[in-house]
Amino acid sequence: MTASALAIALLLPLATGAALLRAAGLDPRRDLLGFLAAVYPAGALLTGSAQFLTLRLGFHPASPATPIVLAALTLGLAVIGAKRAAGEESAWTVPLRGRGALRWAGEAFFVLVLLAALGDVVLVGLQRLGEPIVSGDSAAIWTIRAKMIFAHGAIDADLPDTLNEARGAHHLDYPLLGPLLQVWCMGRAGGLLEAGLQWPTLGWYASLVLQVLAVARRRIGPAAGAALSLVYLSLPTITVVVGGTMMDHVVALAFLGLCDRILRLAEEDGDAGPNLALLGVWAAVLVWSKNEGTMLLAAAALGSLAGLRAATWRRALGGPRAAWLALPAAVLVLHRAFNRTYGFDNDLMTGGNGRDARPLPTMLRENLPTKGGDILAFFWESARDFDRGRGLFLLFAAGVLLGGRPVWTAPLRFLTLAIGIGASGYFLAYVISFEDLRWHLFTSADRTTGQLFGAIHLFLAARLRRFVVD
Repeated sequence: MTASALAIALLLPLATGAALLRAAGLDPRRDLLGFLAAVYPAGALLTGSAQFLTLRLGFHPASPATPIVLAALTLGLAVIGAKRAAGEESAWTVPLRGRGALRWAGEAFFVLVLLAALGDVVLVGLQRLGEPIVSGDSAAIWTIRAKMIFAHGAIDADLPDTLNEARGAHHLDYPLLGPLLQVWCMGRAGGLLEAGLQWPTLGWYASLVLQVLAVARRRIGPAAGAALSLVYLSLPTITVVVGGTMMDHVVALAFLGLCDRILRLAEEDGDAGPNLALLGVWAAVLVWSKNEGTMLLAAAALGSLAGLRAATWRRALGGPRAAWLALPAAVLVLHRAFNRTYGFDNDLMTGGNGRDARPLPTMLRENLPTKGGDILAFFWESARDFDRGRGLFLLFAAGVLLGGRPVWTAPLRFLTLAIGIGASGYFLAYVISFEDLRWHLFTSADRTTGQLFGAIHLFLAARLRRFVVD
């Protein structure tokens, strides 16, 4: 991969994401870390969309079609953002807590943690540059589809035959955002299939670092926020994903971003447009990352309906910027249409494509008595394993049980319900699983339930807020 190709593969999505956020009214001077955390996800969303469009139109991934589309889109969004910025009068705001030397010591500790975490991303990126993806779910689910789409050169009627012929490939129905971003990198590498495959993963991981630190700092200040973030960022289930192309960390990031923006809609007065815009972006990334993302979006929706005051949504949805909420709906429609058109089924929902022909309600009713106890026992043992970070679930449970009325009062009630409903969704997914239960739990439970860790981090920060003295 040449230097210019690498620059296009990495920098153009960042420029597109920044332009989208500015056009949507996000001001980096008001929340710099939150803005930076959303730049790559927003750009990745548009990059994946542009790549899908050009593939559907028959342009090979190595052609300049996708960069041209992205560059034009970036220019248009930048013009809109510049016009919006011309009317803004806000100044840089960095909320500082505490006094004198303690305040600056807290700031220094926060910056140290931030630089150390981002430095880890850079080091891993240099180590992984050009490393082949040959094993595990990274290869069999995510990268194999990217390579086959690149080799096929288009999204057309013959694509299903190409994908179905790929030895070892499975879960062909999974969302396409991850593979499309790998196709984008391969296209810029001029056909060197292994070059840059893991660059999207590093973009997501850097965004996760920024988002985790941003939500903690905003609620409990720099020192306490950095300390709490260290707990999350050092978890094995987070750091291990940097070595592949799986999308579980993307689900965790997007669910965290979505929950944070819903909370901010309830907490903040004034213009709800920027929060709605990012809510739409995070929700779209969530449902286009993995199938679990749709479940978690439903959990957040149910939690917000039951956990937020009606006045919050009336105020938020009263203006034209509520149209941002159509973004995840559009992604869902595109994903469902793609699978329906090309005949890709969700094997979990279809009993392993016919291996278990019982209707879904029947599977739930008949499997629950035989599997439910084993699943709960496994979850309980995992929750007690602090070495793998599963102790976060115990901290969440303790926070709920000992939290008193605030936990069940809006807006925090929303987050409590969203995490609880999400955890219940994973439980039910294992109930209807057609795989050997112990094997399925041991090979996937850490990764999938870890998708809730970001939201639990947000919950803990919100609960600790009362103990932080401004």
